[in-house]
Amino acid sequence: MTAFLREAHALRLRSERSQARLWSRHINRPLGAIIAQGLLTTRVSPNSVSIAGLIVNLAGAALVLAAPAPAPVLLVVVVFVIWQLALALDNADGLLARARGESSPFGAWLDQILDFVNHTAVIVSLTAFVARAFAFRAAGLSVFTALVLAGSLIGLFASAQRNALLGTEPALRSAAQARLRIPFMALHLTDFGLFLGAASIGLAWPPFLLVALALYPILVTGSVAVQVVMNWPRGGSRVQRRRPQPQSPVKRDRQSLLK
Repeated sequence: MTAFLREAHALRLRSERSQARLWSRHINRPLGAIIAQGLLTTRVSPNSVSIAGLIVNLAGAALVLAAPAPAPVLLVVVVFVIWQLALALDNADGLLARARGESSPFGAWLDQILDFVNHTAVIVSLTAFVARAFAFRAAGLSVFTALVLAGSLIGLFASAQRNALLGTEPALRSAAQARLRIPFMALHLTDFGLFLGAASIGLAWPPFLLVALALYPILVTGSVAVQVVMNWPRGGSRVQRRRPQPQSPVKRDRQSLLK
């Protein structure tokens, strides 16, 4: 068992592309590495793992939609475990693909699509739960859901596009990160795994869940704004200006005949 865990940790170190936030780094990434290590020699594909994560996540959302407000402790524990497992599977698919050398544009695209579906299912189920707990009217529920969902999806979209277009290396050097260590700690509050854990606990105490749902999109949107500022100096360095290509004599002759 110890050897298996060491192999899972080594797989994670070899295959992960970027450093995760605090909660995911110590909870979801290690669990994902264990799952990926267990599936490494099987025929289970990374895309199948992605679909499994979607199914598990939707099961948790369905439980929240059907739960009474406040929810019993047993249901809170079940939802907590289900959503953390779903996020671990979301980490496992990429680790498995890179460990096998099976990474593909389709797999990355599918993973992003499922991330958006998962975030939407979580936010909609939680806001519906809060609406039942506080007897929100339809208009208030719609506005609240839209705001929370928009903040969550903005963060998800910004993260995916940054990794695809700018790469996964930090925008600031190690020395600058050390000076800003305390402000950077606030970014860990935007960890989706941490949010899922807090939201699960909030099912037993709806006021806490309401506060978590209100703060999360603000923190995520703020972190995106900070990332834009930090990456702004890198924007011009990656622009490649194309010089006009000289036209061939045949093309010049054709254009002269058309005039």
